[in-house]
Amino acid sequence: MKVFILINLLVLSLFSQNNKIDNQVLKIGLTNTWPPFNYSKNSNNIEGIAVDYWNIIKNKSKIDSKIIKAESFSKVLESINSNEYNMTINLAYTKKKI
Repeated sequence: MKVFILINLLVLSLFSQNNKIDNQVLKIGLTNTWPPFNYSKNSNNIEGIAVDYWNIIKNKSKIDSKIIKAESFSKVLESINSNEYNMTINLAYTKKKI
């Protein structure tokens, strides 16, 4: 059984006093391989439940962000670790991954 967890990052920790991130564009790494959470109908844009959910958060919180398509989830994690991306917006695990 797969358990999907949409991460509600501690967005409040990123805010300045006026509830807007100071001159920062968050770079979000995603793959297009987890429909219906992340997928592409064309090679340029990633769509899905996770993206829709993030758009609600960013619009309400006045966060400027850019979604970047990565070739694999391990690339997403490596890029977050090296500060190329700031975050990803969903994670999943199965019993095989534990």
